[in-house]
Formats: sequence, C-alpha cells, structure tokens
Amino acid sequence: MFKYIILIASFHQVFSAGDLLIPNPALVTTQFNSTANFRQDFCDLQDFYHSSNRSIELRKLLKGKSLNVVFDNGTDYMTFKSDGSIDERDPGLYVKLLDELARRGEFSWRDSFVLDDPPSAGQTWINLLLWQTETYDIAVNWWLATTVRQSLGISFPRGFYD
Repeated sequence: MFKYIILIASFHQVFSAGDLLIPNPALVTTQFNSTANFRQDFCDLQDFYHSSNRSIELRKLLKGKSLNVVFDNGTDYMTFKSDGSIDERDPGLYVKLLDELARRGEFSWRDSFVLDDPPSAGQTWINLLLWQTETYDIAVNWWLATTVRQSLGISFPRGFYD
C-alpha cells in the first residue's frame, strides 16, 4: 500500500472572496515548514471500503469532502487573473482535471487550495514533493514517476497527457 496519493503537485495562497477563487490563506505556510499539516486522515474511509466488501463505489468515498490541494505557482497548466483568482474563461489543464475528478467523486477542492514555488535554496524537487505530500492531501505539478519517488511511497496516476 502506498503512503501518499499524488495527482501531479506545489504552494502559495487561494481563498474564496465572494465569487473570486483565490488561494486559501488558512492553508498557506512557509515552504518546508515541518509543523504545518493540512493533510486529512482518510484511512477510515479506506478501511470502510474494504470491510464493506466494496458495497460502495470507490469513486464515491470522498463524497462531501473538501480536499486540500497544492499547485505549482509557475505552471503553464493553470491560468490566473491579475487579482490572483482562477481565470474561469481558460482555467488550464490542472483545474479542468481536478474539476472533473471532483464532479465524478462528489468532493470539492476550489475553496481549499494553495500555490507553491519551486524548491527553495538547498532543497531538491524530491524534498519538495515529499514535503507537499506530507502537508497537503494532493500535490499537483509536473512530477515524473521515478523509481526513487515510488520507492519513497509516492503513487502516480496513469498518464493523461499526450
């Protein structure tokens, strides 16, 4: 069993101010802050799924939950307006993918996401990936699925982009 779930991942801020969807300040922390923890424990849901002989659809386990998501701040796969909100006219691939996953799984994420920068000085991309997956529910970025990362417990989705 894998220790982490990863879509693709990164941190900064996004908050819902009226109809603006901007990073949530309550989820913002300094990069590599080892005391910050915005990850939720969904082990009980997984245990329920297995103990119920899978009587509920796996995709419905997160129904009604709000996932804490961290995105790469400098991505070409998300589009923001000058006020920092998601550009709904062309939100980008990451937003479209998460919106579709949320629709199918009946969970939310838009009120609980942040943006993160590349690794700070002296840190590596692996350090950043591990910190993000320890701190948030989902880390979204252009992560390569390497054997080293997989051996550290990071799980990756099947490819979606050609």
